Amino acid sequence: MIESSVLTINGYERRYAFSVSEFNPSLCQHVHAGRKTKYSDVVATFDIETTTIKQENATEEGAFSLKNPYAFMYHWQMCIGGVVIFGRFWHELQALHEKLVRYFNLNEKRKMVIYVHNLSFEWLFTHQFLDCWENIFATERNKILKCSNDCFEWRCSYRLSNMSLAKYIENSKGTYYRKAVEDLDYRKYRDPYTALSPIEYGYCYNDVAGLYQAICASLIEDTLDSIPLTSTGYVRRDCREAMKKNKRNRKLFLDMKLTPELYTLCKEAFRGGDTHGSRYYVNQVVDDVESFDKASSYPYVMYCLPEFPMSKFMEYDNEDEDDLNEMNKKYCTLGRYRLTNVKLKRGKTNPYIAYSKCATCIAPKLFNGRVLEAEEIILTLTNIDYLILKNEYDFEGLSVGDFHFARKGYLPEELRSVIWEYFTKKTMLKGVKGHEYEYMKSKNKLNSIFGMMVTDIVHSEISFDGNDYCIETPTVEEALEKYYKSRNNFLSYQWGVWVTALARLELRKGIEAVGPDNIYNDTDSVKALKGHAKDFERLNVEINRQCKDRGIVNYLVRNGKRFYLGTWDNEGRYDQFKTLGAKKYVYRQDGELHLTVSGLDKKKGAKYLESIGGVPAFNKGVVFTDSGRTASYYNFTNEITTMTRDGYSWQNGSNIAIVDCEYTLGITDSMLSIILETHLTKP
Repeated sequence: MIESSVLTINGYERRYAFSVSEFNPSLCQHVHAGRKTKYSDVVATFDIETTTIKQENATEEGAFSLKNPYAFMYHWQMCIGGVVIFGRFWHELQALHEKLVRYFNLNEKRKMVIYVHNLSFEWLFTHQFLDCWENIFATERNKILKCSNDCFEWRCSYRLSNMSLAKYIENSKGTYYRKAVEDLDYRKYRDPYTALSPIEYGYCYNDVAGLYQAICASLIEDTLDSIPLTSTGYVRRDCREAMKKNKRNRKLFLDMKLTPELYTLCKEAFRGGDTHGSRYYVNQVVDDVESFDKASSYPYVMYCLPEFPMSKFMEYDNEDEDDLNEMNKKYCTLGRYRLTNVKLKRGKTNPYIAYSKCATCIAPKLFNGRVLEAEEIILTLTNIDYLILKNEYDFEGLSVGDFHFARKGYLPEELRSVIWEYFTKKTMLKGVKGHEYEYMKSKNKLNSIFGMMVTDIVHSEISFDGNDYCIETPTVEEALEKYYKSRNNFLSYQWGVWVTALARLELRKGIEAVGPDNIYNDTDSVKALKGHAKDFERLNVEINRQCKDRGIVNYLVRNGKRFYLGTWDNEGRYDQFKTLGAKKYVYRQDGELHLTVSGLDKKKGAKYLESIGGVPAFNKGVVFTDSGRTASYYNFTNEITTMTRDGYSWQNGSNIAIVDCEYTLGITDSMLSIILETHLTKP
């Protein structure tokens, strides 16, 4: 038995793991697998530890070559029914699987489910040693949800939880183990013959024992048959059951069926959150900044606003601009717009037109991916987008083609009731001791509703031929026919398109409220010069008035205090703030430095930035060596090779080499020139 020093909620404790030969399957605990199931009632978790070898002549292609970084497994760990087993070699894992097959009588009608946190990683290392796992269900290349062979089904617990392993364990009910984040240095060389300390063994122990407890917590309300594959699956199931209560919802779903042409229009019009830095304040240190956040922005528009397409889209030919404006005011519309001599209005801090969404953009002047001006633009817009664009830009010529309209209305009452249920649970459980798990679960569900709405209807079929992924994409016609035929589907894709459009309009109201004082905004937040608290109070009064006029109660009362859905909260004051563009900013609040840069570790980045000067040091060219960013090299091979070092040898096959990367803060030269020009002409 192998001694491990394991981190628990009570600190470090001694635990023992079995070798394959010592493991006794009779010690395994059982779970409720389901009444009519093809699964064993013993569930398992699996993980590996790897060493990456960097090569001096590494290339970006990532092909399997000695010129590229490569990796190999030096330790594996498995928790089966609560019992932890350690191994160092692939042949030990093969022996364990054979032992499990014999003892539990596993076959194609009785499979053991094994959860892996980030299955895509472990799969690439392992598949050649365990019967290839020919049945793969993947959403994209290198993103595997599950796979199986005749006796085992492997599932991805990361996709189930949508959390890091540490957070999943911590936020699961009744878990005792904790992930020991700093107990194993991944940059240290280890091979299957390297001696490990009890602390290092404890790290390995926790990764599978903690995950096993989290999975068992998830199976309290589910069986191995019913548990979803993804976190969104929980929400989809709740919403589907609610929608089935009203037969008219199925008829509405079919009546609103998208044609291939309309689906293409919806895809072209879809945009995510509106994130940008003001061109008047980018690259400047700004003192006394206030931050305002809109509470549950996406759930708010889904629950409170009657602005969604709720009928079949019909084609329409506009007579003139007045006719177009009237249609856009009265209906939900989609159309391809051609605008000429487009120019952002003076004083507008955040250009709205995204260059990436333009089908045509002639002679553009861009700022951080947004259009300041152009001779001609062609892009697809909803009525909401057109309303925002007209307020933000001047343009001379206008024409619209492929224009369609649908009746406006609220989302189905049954769907809105689920949104309100999630909001209620989250609000009533926030900060209540002993209900942290239930609070987190409700919060995650509330935040997942939108993601469920914009799942792409056109899914690729992904398989693996032993050397690489094979991707077959159905035609749009085939995918739409399959989608609307299935009785499991109940959501109209166009609803998701309007969710983000309406949320962007709500955000724009906040941006307009602060005017030229706007500094930075994200999907549901506005950061501006201080002095605008009353402006957001006025916005909140208007939001609540509109809800009242529509007969919607958008608040809950807890301990005599009202908690509102969709109103603006004052998130406090920053002593200093600086942004270099979208998802790239730093601020100091109550003396503490906070850093947000997409892909950069917040804690490591803030610590380093503090050491070189704090907020003013957040400049183009700053290099974060310990950034938390990594590059992955996928090394596919059909061969199992023998690796040798210091007289020792072990087997290796396909692998993923993960290499630490530096991060350099950057601003494009064109963006920098616009910043300098703009700073001279502030409104």
